[in-house]
Amino acid sequence: MMPSVTLLKRLFCTIFLITGFTAAQAVELRTAAEDSAPKYLMRNGEMRGLCIDFLKAIEAAAPDIKFTGYDRFYPKLRIEASLAKGELDIFCGIGRTQKRELLFSFLDTPLYWTETRLAARVDDPVDNVTFDGLKGHNKNMIVLVVHGTDHADYLLHNGVTNIDAGAHNMYNNLNKLIAGRGRLAYLTDLSLVHELSNNNFHSKLRILPGVIHIQAEYLAISNTIAKSTKDRLHEVLASLHSRGDLKRLHMRYTQIEGPALCR
Repeated sequence: MMPSVTLLKRLFCTIFLITGFTAAQAVELRTAAEDSAPKYLMRNGEMRGLCIDFLKAIEAAAPDIKFTGYDRFYPKLRIEASLAKGELDIFCGIGRTQKRELLFSFLDTPLYWTETRLAARVDDPVDNVTFDGLKGHNKNMIVLVVHGTDHADYLLHNGVTNIDAGAHNMYNNLNKLIAGRGRLAYLTDLSLVHELSNNNFHSKLRILPGVIHIQAEYLAISNTIAKSTKDRLHEVLASLHSRGDLKRLHMRYTQIEGPALCR
């Protein structure tokens, strides 16, 4: 027996009201990208990368949340200022420091952990550099760090003053290292694996043994967003962590391909 026209009309109206209500209730959160591969990678006009995967996983788990603006590159310092002013609502992949906690907030669940390591030229005999060995102002041991990151602050705070923070991304820093404009490059294992595996650096650079520093990367949120939105994000992120989704996404970007990079 075919349903009546009146019944069909009522059904379609009900579906429209439900879907319309869901769309109306979706919270749009403004974000941005930074020039930091593989967290953010522009490929053929489309933004990809680890942080994009994290944001899409959140959207899939919570259809009431939508992120916008992650196809725009901002300098890290502008991102921090925009979060503090409420011009951005959220940012993915940032370390939690006391200075930043004065400007904006963080969700408690870490997205992933990073190991900060050192890279050197393959023809440089330097080896087994300890953190204590970096301290002081040694002109023969210039350490290259990326401008605007918390790496420079961390090193300076711990007595490492022989740093060069002029480059705005790790690709440029590694080219500076190859050109002899620094002795070591200080960066996370995530960046090292990406750069050495994808940009033909593996024949010119090597990762030194040992880990200098370990820290977590978080989702930062503006203090201007509603508490209900913050609580919802916390709930979803904790669920993704407990299911192992965050770890699985991170592992996609930490597998070393090609020849061994530590030697």
